[in-house]
Amino acid sequence: MENILSQQEIDALLQGISSGEVPTSKDTPDDSKAVKPYDFTHHDRIVQGRIPAVDVMTHRFAHHLMGTFTSALRRMVEVTPVSSEVKKFRDFLKALAMPTSIHLFRVEPLPGVGMLVLEPNLVYLLIEFIMGGSLEGRLKIEGRDFTNIEMRLIQRLVREALGDLNKAWNSLQPVKVEYERSEMNPQFAAVLLPSDHVLCIQLEMEMEMARGFLVLCLPLGMVEPYRDRLPGWGSERERKEKSHTASVLAHLDETLVELSVELGSSWATVGRILELKAGDTLWLEAGHGGLLPVSVEGVPKFLAQPGESKGKMAVRIAGTLVSAGSCS
Repeated sequence: MENILSQQEIDALLQGISSGEVPTSKDTPDDSKAVKPYDFTHHDRIVQGRIPAVDVMTHRFAHHLMGTFTSALRRMVEVTPVSSEVKKFRDFLKALAMPTSIHLFRVEPLPGVGMLVLEPNLVYLLIEFIMGGSLEGRLKIEGRDFTNIEMRLIQRLVREALGDLNKAWNSLQPVKVEYERSEMNPQFAAVLLPSDHVLCIQLEMEMEMARGFLVLCLPLGMVEPYRDRLPGWGSERERKEKSHTASVLAHLDETLVELSVELGSSWATVGRILELKAGDTLWLEAGHGGLLPVSVEGVPKFLAQPGESKGKMAVRIAGTLVSAGSCS
């Protein structure tokens, strides 16, 4: 009942409203059009669409991996690209288990450091098969570090896998994939800024009814140059251009063109030309130094000395001319 106004308080409130002493509403600014601060160093860049050239490279990488791991483990291995996602580097690291087999590499001459990550379950499967073991009595390895022997065995496979990546990447441009080091703790693999964006390509490896995952983590700086490039477009275009050029040159060698020699020229009035009749003589101005211009399809190209050969008029080429618009 204490919240109920008395008649005296109601009268005072109405009087205040009438006089303007009591505000009836509060102006609230429209935030929809307000200028908001924007931090360019921590913005979330949205990457639209896929990168077809990188997708092609990924499938080639998976194909090479299949052959490499099948040979190394001596059993059939299937490798399939599962997903491709852009995320912040800190989110990628947070999602990794402990321990994880993390392998850092560079792709010269591209900027940044890439990662090839093998999930713990896949590491165990690979070691079991390398040592000739079976899938029975599987050991849970999360919570313990990999032994030195296990790390060396995995590093040997990873180096071969990076060789496969090098082959696949060379389909885009000549590069050199160089192995840097390995880590088990994601905190020690912080080679990029937490806010940097990375392309995470997940591949599934299946062998004898068991499966595991490996992830190829690439900084966007490595793959952005291929965003507008169609797979194989550059090499195919160059091949067609070379073939077309060779064909044109081959046909040009057999093309007939008209050669003409100008013996001389003279000026005359229209009246003089109208008076010309059979037997009249025209005095021609010979070329400079006795040389006559030789034209190819009406374009002066050479200078020649007039003469006679085998009873016929002939010219001997004495030099070349460079005329405006000619294709010399």
